[in-house]
Amino acid sequence: MRMGKLTNKLYYDFQLDQTGFDFMGYTFNDKKELSFHHIQPKNYGGKTLYNNGALLVRDTSHNYIHTIENVDFKLFIEISQLLKDEHLRGAITLDHLRAIRDILELFEKKYNGGYTSKGLPIIKDEFIKRRIKLWKVILTCVTLHSADWLRKEWDMLIFMISRMQVQ
Repeated sequence: MRMGKLTNKLYYDFQLDQTGFDFMGYTFNDKKELSFHHIQPKNYGGKTLYNNGALLVRDTSHNYIHTIENVDFKLFIEISQLLKDEHLRGAITLDHLRAIRDILELFEKKYNGGYTSKGLPIIKDEFIKRRIKLWKVILTCVTLHSADWLRKEWDMLIFMISRMQVQ
């Protein structure tokens, strides 16, 4: 399958046209902002195949995941596994987006204020600013999923809010 057809298939199969966020929860305004990410990197034998691809926003999430790959390979592997899991489920789920966000926040705590070997900040502002707020994911998914899903997500949202109030 050619790259254009491959990215189109991922775009529509994972309803990115309806959600407005990529596989890692980063917002985009135009499909042209997205790029194909090899979940298993090409330099580790990853092929350009549907089940090895995730569409990421080129200037934010795609750059960010490769920054993480270069700085903290263990966290990169954890995110990659979550992207692989999304493929197995056939959907980008709120649970996966939460888990990815948690890993990104851990990375940000660990490397905040750090610089690359070229003297650039490891964590750029846009890496944080363009992440979708999880409550927006719930509102978006309400239109795409069943009432049972909504009840489960509502319960989780209430739990998360109560947890934030305790902290």
